[in-house]
Amino acid sequence: MLKKVGLVFLLCFFYSIAKADFDELLKQLPFSPQEKQQILQGELITTQVEESEEHELAVLLAFVVKTTPIALKKHFIKGTWIDLPEPILTSQKLTPASTIKDFSKLKFSANESNELERFLSVQAGNDLNLSDTEIKQFQLISQLDSNASDVQQTVEEQLHKVLYNRFHAYTAGGVRKITPYQREQGEQFNLGKYFQKITGLSPILKQYYPLFYQTLSQYPDNKPSQLQESFFALKLKVEGRPTFSLMHRMLIEEADAFAVALRQFYVTQSYNGEQGLGLFLPVKQGVLVLGIFRTSSDAVAGFGSSIKHSVGRRLLAYNLTQLYEKIQQLN
Repeated sequence: MLKKVGLVFLLCFFYSIAKADFDELLKQLPFSPQEKQQILQGELITTQVEESEEHELAVLLAFVVKTTPIALKKHFIKGTWIDLPEPILTSQKLTPASTIKDFSKLKFSANESNELERFLSVQAGNDLNLSDTEIKQFQLISQLDSNASDVQQTVEEQLHKVLYNRFHAYTAGGVRKITPYQREQGEQFNLGKYFQKITGLSPILKQYYPLFYQTLSQYPDNKPSQLQESFFALKLKVEGRPTFSLMHRMLIEEADAFAVALRQFYVTQSYNGEQGLGLFLPVKQGVLVLGIFRTSSDAVAGFGSSIKHSVGRRLLAYNLTQLYEKIQQLN
């Protein structure tokens, strides 16, 4: 099934072009002259951008909001906007010093026994995003002679280990250290390589924000002093199911402009991961907001892919409209 969380996980903004030329910037984006006028008038315009692979959904959005970068920036600096269209059931802020105890809030509820069974009976495939080693660790639990409450606790403890290990691997080595997901017939999905690929797809990022591009591409080896970052472990409700996710937010600010990247570098199910990029740019009419959202999902590949992509983009556009309306409320 389609995933949109990331997709709508919130815009990201780039930092170094507080006075960039509006027309010159939009020349590099797939908007018609009429759409450019609509954007300046405050309308939300979404369009498809080139997708890097058949597993991906990618959407570009643009609109102008009548406020200032400072008014918008404070929400991101405070970390108050980490919400998704799907409900956040549990959230835990993390730091590089976090221990496994910091993941203990992420649990299954009493009515989620069917989700526990998914972990106990997991096999290589698309149902859960786990490495071969992680799969075997959950399979071992099913062989234990334990009562239901003990089994749930053991599954949760193993899930916490997965989240803990993946979190510290990423903070130590970035996307290069993301362990691939094991699929059927010995295939793997490498989320780290996916992030490396899509980060290099934005000419605007490379041209106007070379420092932020380097930070995003080389993290954690290139961390400028003005970088502000935060990490979250989340339990989400995605398509009616509990989904556990690790999220990294990076923000760089300079003068009255700023950049934010929101990256879901691990997700247990429903989609593979997501990265959002965007821009707050002061213009005469207020602040130009641009966002590029890319989500990898096995559910949009294969037979009927073109139909799945079309439906997925429409659903994504709907969710982005909700985000647009929320930001416009700051007027």
